[in-house]
Amino acid sequence: MQYNTGFVLAPGEYHLKFIVRENQTGRMGSFETDVTIPDLRKAPLRMSSVVLANQRVPASGASTKKGLHPLVQNQQELVPNITHVFTQDQHLYLQYEVYDAAHQRKGGTVAASNNAALDALLGDASVTGSGGANAAPQPKPAKDAVHVLTNIEFLQGNAKVYESKQIVANELTAPDRKAVIFQIDLPLQSLKPGFYTCQVNIIDDNAGNFAFPRWSILVKEAQLPATPAPSPTAAPSQPATSPSASPSGH
Repeated sequence: MQYNTGFVLAPGEYHLKFIVRENQTGRMGSFETDVTIPDLRKAPLRMSSVVLANQRVPASGASTKKGLHPLVQNQQELVPNITHVFTQDQHLYLQYEVYDAAHQRKGGTVAASNNAALDALLGDASVTGSGGANAAPQPKPAKDAVHVLTNIEFLQGNAKVYESKQIVANELTAPDRKAVIFQIDLPLQSLKPGFYTCQVNIIDDNAGNFAFPRWSILVKEAQLPATPAPSPTAAPSQPATSPSASPSGH
């Protein structure tokens, strides 16, 4: 059973409490969390929260209408994982949006990512063709093109144990919201069980703005399929005997 709702909140700090009651038995449960609604007018790089999930389900009902539900894309709904606990046989799905990305500068070219530190954070640019020395020639960007780069890192302490390939967006995915939507699918089978810091690197290359949000996640061993218990060996059947009749008193 799944419940969806939504409401608009002003920027600020909030404490949310969700209560669920099962009417037939009267059992109740609750979940509480703190939520920060950022003031995007003051943020150098305007972006949504990053949703972490390990499940996608077919969208149904009103949520299938385009733009009505931000977690529904291509008729698939992302189910957030609020505990950030995953297993090795699962996929980590991430979704986030960048708003009001800077457009290309006058002159018809997108600003190149020449900052070596930022290029290092986003991996080898030559792989994705984002302006590295070995990158293939890129077509002339369309008018009002954006240039937003992102990738994902997993860290343990100060050691980087995994880094995804760089993704480059050159156009708005949701023009009505002036948003670039990123959806990333990372299989977790290559990660050993343990705690990790998951860091999302996002750079608005035209504006020179960036953000590196991060969270702690736990990767557990894959759950082995349950082995059916052997059926007990049937004992040899014995002929049924009727209990002895009591004296009738005659």
